[in-house]
Amino acid sequence: MKSIQKLFQESSGKVIYKWHHYLPIYESLFKKFSGKKIKVLEIGVLRGGSLKLWKEYFGADAQIYGIDIDPAAKQYEAERIKIFIGDQGNKNFMLRVAEEVGGFDIVIDDGAHTNFMVMTSWEALYPSTRYLYIVEDTHALYWWWGFYSFFKDIKYAASGKKSVMEAFVRVLKVLMRAVTRNLSFMNFVMRKQNALTTEWHGFIGKSGLGKNQNKLKVSPFVSMTAGIRVYDSLVVFEKEEQSPRVVEFR
Repeated sequence: MKSIQKLFQESSGKVIYKWHHYLPIYESLFKKFSGKKIKVLEIGVLRGGSLKLWKEYFGADAQIYGIDIDPAAKQYEAERIKIFIGDQGNKNFMLRVAEEVGGFDIVIDDGAHTNFMVMTSWEALYPSTRYLYIVEDTHALYWWWGFYSFFKDIKYAASGKKSVMEAFVRVLKVLMRAVTRNLSFMNFVMRKQNALTTEWHGFIGKSGLGKNQNKLKVSPFVSMTAGIRVYDSLVVFEKEEQSPRVVEFR
């Protein structure tokens, strides 16, 4: 079996756009899934090279999916590669895709790289994702002190074939997230990381530690998430059903 690094190096025609330091990270995350019957989604098709790479790496039993807003991306469909044309900022569209496919095992968000888009996609797809949810190129969320993402999201919300009222509502959603500090995806990641510990160990509420620890009610996110890895420009959510925490002296 060829590594992701080898497949990337053998590719030609400038069809794959990936930072080199992502490749060994992906190898460590994906190698246990190679040769398995899995469903992989990448948001953002570009020239279709990444979808072809995943098809070759994961093997004959893998089904690869792409999502892109550009109808021209359809030309990159092939055997075991299906592409949906739509808007990752449209939560209903993303939910419909997940429902049609039956959920994904691995999701890679290499799409618009803005806070609103990333968080909308995460909210739609994470509950039905089975193993890994990955957000690429998070450095873009820091460009121009975050204003690049903010203004791009405002422009997106106000554009498109929609009524004035629909545009107003979408712009208002972006503004409200900014005002309530819920627009920043990286702040969102930090809050989720905090929840993984505080909800299990009773730092919120009156349960405390010790004999009442396993009576704590944790959120669906915490109950289904093993951990979050943060790399340079890459965030990885690891999905796995969690059991109540146990502490013991021996």
